[in-house]
Amino acid sequence: MRSLLIALTLAVAPAFSWAAATGKAILASLPGAAVPVALAPGIPVAAIFASNFAPPAPVLASPSAAAAGTPFAALELFDRYKNAKNLDEFLSIILRAYDNSGNLNLSAGPEAAYAYGPRLQDVSLHVGPNDDERAVAAETLARGTGDTTHAVREKLAKALAESGSGPVSLRHFIPAVPRELTNQSPSCEGPNCWNATLLWDDPGVGVKYVKRAEMEARLMEQYAPLKPGDKLSFGDVIVIYGLGAFNSLLHTARYIDSDLVWHKASYTMASLWTFESLKAMMRHYWGKSDILVEFRRLRGGPRDSK
Repeated sequence: MRSLLIALTLAVAPAFSWAAATGKAILASLPGAAVPVALAPGIPVAAIFASNFAPPAPVLASPSAAAAGTPFAALELFDRYKNAKNLDEFLSIILRAYDNSGNLNLSAGPEAAYAYGPRLQDVSLHVGPNDDERAVAAETLARGTGDTTHAVREKLAKALAESGSGPVSLRHFIPAVPRELTNQSPSCEGPNCWNATLLWDDPGVGVKYVKRAEMEARLMEQYAPLKPGDKLSFGDVIVIYGLGAFNSLLHTARYIDSDLVWHKASYTMASLWTFESLKAMMRHYWGKSDILVEFRRLRGGPRDSK
């Protein structure tokens, strides 16, 4: 029997070596030229689009001991929601575990049909004439985008004046690159959900394919996990891990409020950068495998001091 196993190993090993070499050759042949995509005016294309399938940025150093020791801050919630009877119960358990009192006053719509199902074309922000209400909205938006509260208040006042104090598009208040990309699709496959998440804080990443290993490293090193009971805020990162057969990072998105996210569903051309309901996004993952959900926030992120 031992001789048979040795013989089989010797026979199969060259095949695996050939497959590995062939795979590397295919990957090496993927295009590296910049993607010729026309974007809405405002940001030069060259400043946004990096080489699609370009070699990923170097993976960050090993996560800090603290982050490595607690990779899943929400692990304690898993026993509460793993046996949820339906998606609504699953989401309710997760969201009740955090403080959602910082939600903006938003309404979603209208919807349009795309390859992956209905997608929100826009999200409206409602802010009343009260100065305190406007100040709170501006502070929340600034905290999630890195702008100063003063700059956001000026932008909000201008948008409200133009709309006759009616609702204004939330797209005015998300970071510049996500704003330009929203409701668009790439000209070729590659840019994925992890890339979209990183672009929110770091436009220098460029629009490209981001490998799972790079995203896992960035999450651990650059984004602090939020604990149950912490207040969720506009711009936080939602992280979905698969357990069991899918024991890995599955998806990331930007938290808009307890009903909405901003993300790119996949690496395909048919997938847009878009707002979507939290429930619609989770429907792609819940019930297919045990999943773990956590929230993270940029470490040392900009805080308004003015």
